[in-house]
Amino acid sequence: MSTSDARSIIADPNWMALRYERARRAFHFVYLPRKERRAYHLLTHVDLAKVKRAIVPRDAAMAHAPQPVPLHAILHCGLGGSTLLADALDLPGRITVLKEPPLLNDLVGDTVRSGRSDEALLNLSLALLARPFSPKEVVVAKASGPANALLADIATRNHSMRTICQIMPLDRWLATAARKGLAGRLWGRRLLIGLNNGGQVPLELNDSELSAMTDLQMAAMGWLSITHHMHRVRMVRGPKQLLVSRSEALFERPERTVGEVADFLDDRGTSLPPLPPELLSVHAKTREPYSPGQRRGEIEAALTTHGKEIDLLVRWAEETARRLDIPMDLDGQASREPVVA
Repeated sequence: MSTSDARSIIADPNWMALRYERARRAFHFVYLPRKERRAYHLLTHVDLAKVKRAIVPRDAAMAHAPQPVPLHAILHCGLGGSTLLADALDLPGRITVLKEPPLLNDLVGDTVRSGRSDEALLNLSLALLARPFSPKEVVVAKASGPANALLADIATRNHSMRTICQIMPLDRWLATAARKGLAGRLWGRRLLIGLNNGGQVPLELNDSELSAMTDLQMAAMGWLSITHHMHRVRMVRGPKQLLVSRSEALFERPERTVGEVADFLDDRGTSLPPLPPELLSVHAKTREPYSPGQRRGEIEAALTTHGKEIDLLVRWAEETARRLDIPMDLDGQASREPVVA
């Protein structure tokens, strides 16, 4: 690739840094303008056969690296509406949202494989991800499961970074996983295995210990692990750098909740436009018709069906959290939250 090609790609925010390949010491870029980027519910699902691609060597990217600006973060445990929040926050001229960019996962994997963090690569990657579509926009990345710890690490060191911790009480979170049947239980198992492989679980778990855990127990340990990383940020950052946003509030009071999060990320006093009706009437990932009432009913039904199992797991998690000094609720409210009226 010529120097001018690398410069033009990095200068154009429509070219998104999607992956990093250690073997080739190169970044993989894809051409994704805002509309096309928004169409993917997660950036891990970009169809490479349908987009323009370019490979930029790391040295060339470093030579034309943009001026570093903060990449803000949404930390979450999954299943709580983080994709809905990300879609609602993508506000042209104000906020650009990256929904689980795979480049962050590559950085986690690279650290695990090498046994050390490549700070130069990390800083360059963050600068590439933080390129806004317009000069005054702030850029926020919604973490994947393994990227929560990485973004939490950065937030504890970077006082200019703003972090949203989206939380959901464990009992309702487990009910959300349980209502998905086998797929939800396997998702919970994969969540913990991924965190454990990345050294992101706050206690050592060997293969025999993992195999002895039930699927929902593994999910609960994953929830505790991500909450632990949120808590690490909360311990060193004040209200100007960290905002706790409750999942139930997003579904029951979406305009108010999105407005609060948007104002936290961008404090220029810009009013929030009305949320598009279609945003609140379909599932953020499947795009099928959906509503807060339907979601609430499904969670309540799952709590009834799986209540005994969930109660046992919440008690187990509370005892584990006490031993590991992890708060069950970052806001200091009850860990078993009633539905917001």
